[in-house]
Amino acid sequence: MARNLYAVFIRWVDTPMTVENLAKIDKVLGPLGDWLRFSGGNWLIDTDRSSKDVFMALAEILRKGDSELIIRVDPADYAGWAAEWVDEWVAKKARRP
Repeated sequence: MARNLYAVFIRWVDTPMTVENLAKIDKVLGPLGDWLRFSGGNWLIDTDRSSKDVFMALAEILRKGDSELIIRVDPADYAGWAAEWVDEWVAKKARRP
């Protein structure tokens, strides 16, 4: 099955953005694929699942007023600066066959 890299954005409204709730998101993403949390409400996930699968998994722990956006990204086309380990993680995804 094809793998995709998705950006996951969460807008915390009804659910407080706490260390505990960030850990819940991390735990939900774990079985779906290889992921990294770039900042408090932003993740990248490399997965063979669909964006809808990711959305539905996260929807189980977020509240009605929260928002989430799951969008496919091209790891071969990126710019900016981040910690070296982030750049290496993204570069590895861009090199895969």
